[in-house]
Amino acid sequence: MTGLERVLSAVQGNVPDRPAVSMTLSLYGAKMINAPLKEYYSHARLYAEGQQAVSETFDADILFTPFTLASIGEAFGSQLVFFDTHPPNITVPGCKSAERVASLAKNPLIQEKSVHYHMEATELMKKYNNKKAAIGGVFLSPADLPAMIMGMEGWLNTLLFEKKEANIILESMIEFFVNTANAFFQAGAHLLVLPMAFCNPHIVTRSMVEKFLIPVLKEAFRQVEGPIVLHHVGLPLSPFLEQLKNLPNVVGYALDRSDSFSKARETLGTTPVLLGNIDGPTLYRYSPEDIMTRCQRIYENRKNDNYFILATSGADIPLQTPEENIHALVKTAAAYGTERFHEA
Repeated sequence: MTGLERVLSAVQGNVPDRPAVSMTLSLYGAKMINAPLKEYYSHARLYAEGQQAVSETFDADILFTPFTLASIGEAFGSQLVFFDTHPPNITVPGCKSAERVASLAKNPLIQEKSVHYHMEATELMKKYNNKKAAIGGVFLSPADLPAMIMGMEGWLNTLLFEKKEANIILESMIEFFVNTANAFFQAGAHLLVLPMAFCNPHIVTRSMVEKFLIPVLKEAFRQVEGPIVLHHVGLPLSPFLEQLKNLPNVVGYALDRSDSFSKARETLGTTPVLLGNIDGPTLYRYSPEDIMTRCQRIYENRKNDNYFILATSGADIPLQTPEENIHALVKTAAAYGTERFHEA
């Protein structure tokens, strides 16, 4: 089976030849082709070549489009800084007023500029990949997009203290989000992966999520023309799963390393795909044997769960991670095998 077929098996609850494995190797592709990160995160061709190297080297079942969304903020006037070991980030946000955000969000030129790199990378990944792996398009929900434009603090303050302005921004973000989400699928993505920072109790209140943000997500997600996976964005997702379940077109939840699969399954029911929860950012610290042991424990925990994909949690797997540590993830899946994975 191909990686795409294994992922589709998990979504449908079918039995694959081996369990699917998802590894966040967006950053690692630069190492595979020896590309400077500033070039890698500026030129879609280099990014796609890096992901093709990831696919060929590690037999990855899911490839991710650029796991860096600072370029969205840059199109809205934000200033970026590039690094040698991790993706670029925003230093100075581009917008402060709700009217400015809404005006730019509805500008077709700004929309195209903000996602051009991501769309081109997706198209090239589809061309190079030839349907071997599933392609996950990485974007942000309407609740999270403003943080890239106004900065985390600016958007949080608007949500907390300026409800009228927040509504103006969210309304403009719905259209921007839907247009971009569907463009990802048209470009070749099979899944839309959304880090969900602003639906997390460490950042916003439960009441704000339920009354203010969930209605926006429902309206936006129902217009998306493909499956969505919600990502924990480095914080536990379990406390908000009750609010995030049953959203339109959501087929999966990528859990944090501290989240419980069993508790998540109790909350969500039997059919959504659970992804996780080997910690990607610390993968370099362990031996391949330690990693395989951890993976085996997870497989034992999920042995009767067909709607499951072993996945690295957190941000990108760091550049200093030995290749054998990454190979250990797929080797464990192959060694564990379909028969043992599904035994009672």
